[in-house]
Amino acid sequence: RAPAPRLELRRIEGVINIVVTTVPVIIAVLVLRLSGSWLASGLALVVLTALAVWAQRRLLARR
Repeated sequence: RAPAPRLELRRIEGVINIVVTTVPVIIAVLVLRLSGSWLASGLALVVLTALAVWAQRRLLARR
């Protein structure tokens, strides 16, 4: 399979950035709705954001 062109790579990185910023927020809001605890929600947001950033760095470093 041929390597992805520059434009394609940039689009993929854009999608990854959007996922990294939105998914932790969505999950944190769900945690807040389910548990009613701001502490649990904030903790979920921090942990998931850290995980997402780590995963993003791993993905981008692999290229």
